[in-house]
Amino acid sequence: MPYRLITAYTPEYEAEAHELFKTTEPLGLRLNEYPYQSLGSWEKNTHRTVEIIKAALTLFDPDPVVWIDADARFFKYPSLFDTITADIGVHKRSNPNMKGWHYNSGTIFYANRPAVHRFLDDQIARLKAYRDTGTGQPPHTNWMLRNTAHGLNIFELPLEYSYIEGTEREDEQIPFGRVVIMHTQASRRMRSKIR
Repeated sequence: MPYRLITAYTPEYEAEAHELFKTTEPLGLRLNEYPYQSLGSWEKNTHRTVEIIKAALTLFDPDPVVWIDADARFFKYPSLFDTITADIGVHKRSNPNMKGWHYNSGTIFYANRPAVHRFLDDQIARLKAYRDTGTGQPPHTNWMLRNTAHGLNIFELPLEYSYIEGTEREDEQIPFGRVVIMHTQASRRMRSKIR
């Protein structure tokens, strides 16, 4: 496996991460887990993600890193990750509420290259400024990819790598047998429980 698979979670998501592990192990995927204490809200916890990804890229240099949300489940070996040559790989999802589309941040491939490190450093600096002032747009990964990833080569992962469990959208219906990675959207159930 030429890439490192990582996830991170707070105590509220520990059971989700355990279920994720149970789907990666039989496929021969080594899951690198980063448990951490909650920062007090779901939104603040999501800000930790980019710091963890950056630390993993540094630790595992020169290997690429694949970020996977703790609520994911693997159904097949993700062979596409073995072949991606782009800087970032992410699924682009249509969304009329977000200027027509957004990136699904539950599954993202990051090449271990200087340009990717600079992109993550910029996001970390913007997050710090947002936390310090409490004003402006929080620079979540989706916002960063849409607005600051100029010059990065972004590979569009197919829906099979970022399928959302229970989606009712007609444009996102695929035969379940094609699903490689599914996200259970645990945050919809857990968000209010995070302290």
